[in-house]
Amino acid sequence: MCSSDLYQEFDEPGIGQELVYMAISGFIYQLILAGIELGAFQAIKRAIFKADKHSFTQATRDEDVAREAQRIDNLILDRQAGGDAMVVQNLSKSYGTFAAVSGITFGVHHGECFGLLGVNGAGKTTTFRMLTGDEVCSDGNAIAGLFSLTNRRKDFLSTIGYCPQFDGIIGVLHGREMLQLFARLRGVPPRNVTAEANKWLAKLGLSESAQVQCENYSGGMKRRLSAAMSMVADPPIILLDEPTSGVDPDRKSTRLNSSHITIS
Repeated sequence: MCSSDLYQEFDEPGIGQELVYMAISGFIYQLILAGIELGAFQAIKRAIFKADKHSFTQATRDEDVAREAQRIDNLILDRQAGGDAMVVQNLSKSYGTFAAVSGITFGVHHGECFGLLGVNGAGKTTTFRMLTGDEVCSDGNAIAGLFSLTNRRKDFLSTIGYCPQFDGIIGVLHGREMLQLFARLRGVPPRNVTAEANKWLAKLGLSESAQVQCENYSGGMKRRLSAAMSMVADPPIILLDEPTSGVDPDRKSTRLNSSHITIS
């Protein structure tokens, strides 16, 4: 028996057990990855932890809020949800017995800037996290164009650009590199990546610091870069979670202490 065959045996000094374990674990991890990409685990989690609809107590609604909820219900019933750029129906999120978001319903028209206003802890960021797939909603659904958040999650998320409340920036990259990275992720043709990055650097006033590592940016500069990252490749829907928090206002801009959904 040659020496190389010894290492294929299960007994020492063979590594047969390790090879079998590696093959089995590789197969299992591939299945897990496929389940994550296809949203299978989220569907299972929704089925197991689906909140009781009665646990979401509805406070007395203003007349205009009730009218909007009725409009959305009619759109869904008539299969006309595509008439709005985004439709959110009874979106809810609970943590145990605490309802962080309780049955929010609204529609955003094409070309509209829709604002979510509320005090800290009102559920604005949680709503955005559900709409961007970071959180699994306990109840309800959202529709963007022809895509449903619960049934066609990947297609739904492909229509959205997102500026999170806290910066999702890689500190060792330059500002231009961050935008080039997002341009590639958004499917911008390679020959247009640099031009796309430079366009948003100029629009957000970051051209002079384009070659500076993001970890050296001020808080306001990071917020501007995060906003630029959400707008790369002009996605049809842009979610901005307090994009101007900490940004110095000037004569050409106004500070907005709120979260916005912008539809192009």
